[in-house]
Amino acid sequence: MAPLVPALLFLTVGLQAVCSFNLETINPKSFAQDPESQFGYRVTQVNGKQKWMLVSSPLMKDSNQNQTGAIYQCKYGDSTCSKINTPFPAGAKNMGLSLATGVSNGEPKILACVPRFSYECYTNTYISGYCDVMSTSLSSRERIPAKLPECPRVLIDIAFLIDGSGSVSGGDFTRMKQFIKAIMQKFRNKDTQIALAQFSNHPQTEFTFTRYNQASNKEYLVDNIQQIRSGTRTPTGMKYVV
Repeated sequence: MAPLVPALLFLTVGLQAVCSFNLETINPKSFAQDPESQFGYRVTQVNGKQKWMLVSSPLMKDSNQNQTGAIYQCKYGDSTCSKINTPFPAGAKNMGLSLATGVSNGEPKILACVPRFSYECYTNTYISGYCDVMSTSLSSRERIPAKLPECPRVLIDIAFLIDGSGSVSGGDFTRMKQFIKAIMQKFRNKDTQIALAQFSNHPQTEFTFTRYNQASNKEYLVDNIQQIRSGTRTPTGMKYVV
């Protein structure tokens, strides 16, 4: 009979690393704000002389009920949170949806982003985003990109042609003049210039772009127009303006 040979059996188990965090169970600190603002959506600890952390509240509303979002500095020592004063341009929404800390050029930094920044250019609405890079003392701030997008300057030329023939009643002619003045009000502070011509049996210029730009009282240019009250030659008037 063959002798028994003692042997050792080694079992190896593959262990997979997991991410974890610690919870204080003896003296926990509790920070509370408006739950509807999603306070606590992002939380990041800041290393420094004092123990504190940043807490985001991306659905926080300002005094005008705009959903700008907010970031709070919460201190462990006294369990208080104070809102960080962050200037928001018009159209900024949901500050704090992205929140992180890191090191840049050897110094600890805080990164807080606005993922939705909408701005209107005439009839179009554009959506972009930006980030604020802050020091841990919250004293310095850098915006990325440094300059927010602006609407390109667009020059608009508007030329009106109104029917001043005898077939148009005085009331309708007055309503046409009121409509033109309303358009002037709409584009008063924009890069727009307006000219106007009237036609009947012949066309005539009431005021040009140059005269419109030089006039101190632009509405008076329209008020001063007198109806020709003659025949109706619409094609002639259209060719004249074009």
